[in-house]
Amino acid sequence: MSTPGTEGGPRIRTVVWGGVLAALGGGLLAVAQGYRVDLQLAAIGLLAFAGAALLGGSLLSAFRRRDGVAGATRPAAPPGPVVAPGVPTTDATPGADEPGGSRGRA
Repeated sequence: MSTPGTEGGPRIRTVVWGGVLAALGGGLLAVAQGYRVDLQLAAIGLLAFAGAALLGGSLLSAFRRRDGVAGATRPAAPPGPVVAPGVPTTDATPGADEPGGSRGRA
């Protein structure tokens, strides 16, 4: 299920955090195989990659919206309640026919 304004594909942040988790898993496998990993350098590189990818993804999304590609120009919802065609309505306020007025029970 996609949220309003998205095309239904994966979000950039989802892909980036998936990459971060995959890199962490790869690092753990490397350490388990006996490789020496400089944890400070690996953390700096991983955070730099994630930050650059998130920034690049947000810029790409902004350029798409500006060009009208990513569903940024969707029509506004009609004012008032949505009623199926051909269905007679007497009052659009929910609960107006209940005792106590439009708020339901007093």
